Amino acid sequence: MRKVLIYFALPEEGGALVRRLGWKGQRNNALGVPVTRFEGRVGQKEVTIVWSETDPTYRVPQVGAEAALFAVLPEVLQSKPDLLINAGTAGALKASGLALGEVCLVDKPVCFLDRRSNIGNFAAYLKGGYPVFAPDWKAFEGLRRVSVGTGNSLVAPCDEREVMAAQGVQLIEMEAATVAKLCAGLSIPFLALKVPSDYIDPGESFDEQFYSMLLKCGEALGEVLEKALLEAR
Repeated sequence: MRKVLIYFALPEEGGALVRRLGWKGQRNNALGVPVTRFEGRVGQKEVTIVWSETDPTYRVPQVGAEAALFAVLPEVLQSKPDLLINAGTAGALKASGLALGEVCLVDKPVCFLDRRSNIGNFAAYLKGGYPVFAPDWKAFEGLRRVSVGTGNSLVAPCDEREVMAAQGVQLIEMEAATVAKLCAGLSIPFLALKVPSDYIDPGESFDEQFYSMLLKCGEALGEVLEKALLEAR
């Protein structure tokens, strides 16, 4: 494994890792979308890190499928990585037993939670189920292995929570299935690390939990990812 690409949706999710590596980023546009890009070497590996920046029109972080695709696709076509890692925060159901701030390794195919149809094979096509790479590296010892689903809502609505419970999906976020689908089409191994930042059960406060946990989640990801990059082979 010589080239690794890491995608974060938010700067706060990836900031701890780049500080650990001591790298400086460069802002540019990926298909018209502002991103920050970092590159360097970790051991013998060439590593590129990219995250989306604030939307220039709406002045909010660029999250979701489109932002992920616009940020990742140019990097994939340019560098042709041997491994693509998507790391970031996610919402959890309390019934999952997962703790906020706990880094988890996704080891089951990633699916979309809010794309549905009752027309023939469209149901399976829209849901998807894209493979993940979940190696037994020392860096991942002790991490819980989980399932994750991707939705297009920042706070999971009731119907998505019901789909999660019915399908045994433990975490919901907004990018993984899109990136995993791209990787599957290009035969690039896809690895996902997710950290619960908030509980999505009724009565829970997204703002209170997410913003208090965001930087802590980033620190936890940075520690695991640095070890993983040194070990990756």
